[in-house]
Amino acid sequence: MKYKDRILGTVRVRGDRLLPHPKNWRMHPENQREAMRGVLADLGVARSLTGVPADRIALAEARALKTPAERKAWCEAFERGAGDVLLLDGHLRAEEIRDQALPVELLDLDEREQAELLATFDPIGDLAAMDRDKFLDLAGDFNSTNAAVQALVADLAKIGTGGLAGSGQEATGGDKGNAPDQSDRAKTDFALVVTCESEAQQLELIDEFMERGLTCRALI
Repeated sequence: MKYKDRILGTVRVRGDRLLPHPKNWRMHPENQREAMRGVLADLGVARSLTGVPADRIALAEARALKTPAERKAWCEAFERGAGDVLLLDGHLRAEEIRDQALPVELLDLDEREQAELLATFDPIGDLAAMDRDKFLDLAGDFNSTNAAVQALVADLAKIGTGGLAGSGQEATGGDKGNAPDQSDRAKTDFALVVTCESEAQQLELIDEFMERGLTCRALI
């Protein structure tokens, strides 16, 4: 099956031209912000953001473009202009970086398609299972000295010992994907992922678990 290419092109616009999508449902707790700042400090801007022209007339014009040459010329004009971008992905980076140009992949999605992308793309990525051994090998390849990045790697490694919610897989104890034996269990922490009905319930459970001496963190 051949899929339609919805990418108009990549433009570079300042952070103050990037607008949060009003239907974005993802929240960014402080530990995620710290981890993002750490990665930005280590690597800089290494991935494009994603969005659509914020102005409906501009979006209609973009959707009418037929050829790659037309799309390229339109994107170049958009980049030079003052039009805003309505973000679909990269909200946190846009909030953290306001005073420099950021690369943004512009899409030609209509409002219904924007809603579908917002609702599905991140959750599809979250469904990926984790091979903990490969992750630990990968983490050892860069050994960041940034405290926030180190904390992120440590948290991910702990989640891997208990499997990922929704992955349908048990925790991996070796490169064969077998469950760890009892000697492995003695060396590891165990993670429990609880699905809450609301943010209020999430905070209530975190307080309750912490009172019991357990280490907790919120997952969004």
